[in-house]
Amino acid sequence: MTFDFSAFIDLTIGALIDILEQYGNLTQTLDVEVIISTAPPGSLTPETADLLRYIWQNPSLVEAGKQELLAALEAFDRDTVIGEYLNGAEGGEGGQNGGGGTVGVVTEDGGLGTATYSLPYSGVQIRVDGTSVTITGDGFSESLSNLERIQFADGTLALDKDGAAGNLLGLYEATFGRMPDSAGFKYWIDALDDAVLDFNAVANAFVASDEFQSAYARIIDDAVAFVTELYRNILDRDPEDAGLTFWANAYSSGQIDVAGALSALALSEENSTNVDAAFANGYFF
Repeated sequence: MTFDFSAFIDLTIGALIDILEQYGNLTQTLDVEVIISTAPPGSLTPETADLLRYIWQNPSLVEAGKQELLAALEAFDRDTVIGEYLNGAEGGEGGQNGGGGTVGVVTEDGGLGTATYSLPYSGVQIRVDGTSVTITGDGFSESLSNLERIQFADGTLALDKDGAAGNLLGLYEATFGRMPDSAGFKYWIDALDDAVLDFNAVANAFVASDEFQSAYARIIDDAVAFVTELYRNILDRDPEDAGLTFWANAYSSGQIDVAGALSALALSEENSTNVDAAFANGYFF
């Protein structure tokens, strides 16, 4: 008996499409607070709980993600994928056994350069040099340029330190004083990459989180105290007189709001040290 790989793919894709098309509005079917309260102990961080609440308050995000996945499944090119798989298995050109072609499949979508590998991230070594990245694995080594993402079997490597990923990481560190968990980072960077949200919307969502409010709510109406606390938490120092005057005046006059003040210091050159260190050879999530 031979295994019909083509039929298996058709059956699997068909089943996924059927499930998604019959999928109801999750945000109306289930109470998010029930989900959070009944989750196994330790399985949800405060950040993840806030993320779930944000999704439930914006059900269009769920529908947009579903429609995008449906479109990708319906456009799935079975024959191309099977051919690439067989070429790789046989060590042909472009396969992952060193046949002489590029191991990673490079694409560009909306200006976002992405290379895709079927290997796990743990199975390769990465070296970033400016706009070039060298990926070395078992039996191959190749250099690619002008990429923002490298997709591996077990996650994604972000390379755009000066773009959306670097800005998001800086905002995370500034808002919460720590690096993000992978699930939370993936959710927000996907929303930015797909233009579902812009950076200001993400900053406002962070400001609305329980974690941010518990740290700043008591001083949010005092411009000098608020700006001073931002400096201390983000830049680890008290503000200089000129900086305090500038940002406090901008905040109290309404030129910038809470999210604007947070973003300005989060994306400042002085706060770039943490981002630079995290992106030494890309940021994996």
